Amino acid sequence: MTMRILSLLAFAAALAPMQALAAPSLSGQYGPLLIVVQGDAVTGAFSETRVGNGTDAAPQFSCAFQLSGTLKGGKAQVVTWYPGQAPIAGQLGLSSDGVSLKLKDDQPGCAMTEASMVDQAWESVQDKAAPTWIGTRLIATAKAVIRKTAEAKPGRTPYVVRDDAVAVLAIQGGAVEIAYPGPDKTITGWVNAGDLTSAAAPGP
Repeated sequence: MTMRILSLLAFAAALAPMQALAAPSLSGQYGPLLIVVQGDAVTGAFSETRVGNGTDAAPQFSCAFQLSGTLKGGKAQVVTWYPGQAPIAGQLGLSSDGVSLKLKDDQPGCAMTEASMVDQAWESVQDKAAPTWIGTRLIATAKAVIRKTAEAKPGRTPYVVRDDAVAVLAIQGGAVEIAYPGPDKTITGWVNAGDLTSAAAPGP
């Protein structure tokens, strides 16, 4: 009996890591929304554009904001914000099935790129899981060249532009390693910390 119990305990101990590895990561890309979950804290960066009467380089409409909140049972009361604008409260739902976001008021420009997030929750499935992401930001400068290393001098390409949503991979002094899920592939590299918006939500 003792040997049988020990065998069952050993099997359970061996199975636990496999179950942990099989658990899906909620951090990742959900269409134009990048999400990072660390413990019960959730952060995100949303960026979407619509050309309208503009061009691909200068679209007529854009929707960009950040969010943060605390997850409980797959739901979170979140605050969403864009630098220089008043924060807007919302409700986030997050599970292996996807994400939903409903706001008290639409962020500027968002009703022109997506359907209103006030009347009906915006929803998306996960395009790509990213368990190594540690944060999300928006690009704050007009153009930020992505470098291969933190110490490298910037070239001309690749680069990201203002309001692009990026994920944070690492921070080294005044440099930040980012991942930019572009239309064709995800680009990773380093930018200056000053090229990014703050990770903290604005105060009341």
